[in-house]
Amino acid sequence: MAKKKAATPKSESKPRVLIVYHGSNYTQDIKRMYENHPTITYDITVKTDEAIRNLRSKDPGGNSIKGYDIIDQSGSRRKKNLNDESARWILDNADTETNIINRCYSAQVLANYNGVDVARLNEYQKGKQEIELHQGAEGREKAYIHKAHRWGIPVAEDSESKLELLASSEQVLECGKQKTRIHEIFKSRKNPKHIGIQGHGEQGVGKELMYGILNDIHASGYKGKQ
Repeated sequence: MAKKKAATPKSESKPRVLIVYHGSNYTQDIKRMYENHPTITYDITVKTDEAIRNLRSKDPGGNSIKGYDIIDQSGSRRKKNLNDESARWILDNADTETNIINRCYSAQVLANYNGVDVARLNEYQKGKQEIELHQGAEGREKAYIHKAHRWGIPVAEDSESKLELLASSEQVLECGKQKTRIHEIFKSRKNPKHIGIQGHGEQGVGKELMYGILNDIHASGYKGKQ
């Protein structure tokens, strides 16, 4: 009688990540950020904006983007329309428990999606920038993130009812002379799993900040967590 083989232990499933390329120069840096996470191994898929448009036409209900633990939408060096159909289709159709990270241009789309205005800044922002992390009643602390844009999401009474402010900075808007507080990191109050980052945390100075956000996501639970 043949000896029965021992059962293979079931391995813990990896968090599934979909990176959506909207035309950012930093998309490969986003992928490397996940690949180099110090403690977590991810199952990573990258799709272009064209691939997402094709999915929309074939799969209007979004079944093809169900099941991801994280969808990470890049910025864009070419897009300006804040009603971008591909980015909004993902926000509309991903699982409600999927964490959607929206960077730079995609963060502006997320703000617009939640009914919050986006404004042009007085000066183009480039390189390492200091931002202020909000820690509730215990105060705030400084952090740094890489910038490459000229747009901001002003903090106002209306925006605070729709977006939870997690980090901010003070900038001069093109239409003003005095500094205005703008959102740097925020969550949608409608779905707190939708996160906006008005910058490029995938770059060197922002990676520690991004790994903190990812660790918070995993600590709070995600779709594939055992």
